[in-house]
Amino acid sequence: MGNKTQTEINSVFVENMKALGLWTEKLKSEVLEMGSVQHSKMVPKELKKLFETSLEIPWQYHLSHQQAFQKYTDNAVSKTINLSRETPVETVSEIYWTAWEYGLKGITIYRDGSKADQVLQACRLNRSPNC
Repeated sequence: MGNKTQTEINSVFVENMKALGLWTEKLKSEVLEMGSVQHSKMVPKELKKLFETSLEIPWQYHLSHQQAFQKYTDNAVSKTINLSRETPVETVSEIYWTAWEYGLKGITIYRDGSKADQVLQACRLNRSPNC
């Protein structure tokens, strides 16, 4: 069996863009090409913040979110932090150290491209060697 791919744009994002009159073929092409709206001139800044991809959310936010949630949970809470393939080892170390300082019971990091195959990929069409 060969590799199969499925390209998807978040339906909540699409519906919001349609409701605001911002959804166009040009925006669709831009999102498919770039894998994000963060560089789009068509999407207002305040909306870009709402539609960050997992790779665009700072790791510090992931940990503070987990810390707040775990405070009210008897069991452990585990959270995956998705990192770009360019993330240095020092940052990975800082994430685990900070999680320990926060008293978190479960943390996972996933560095994009760290496995030969992966289920989800943030691809920029014609720009990623794995897509």
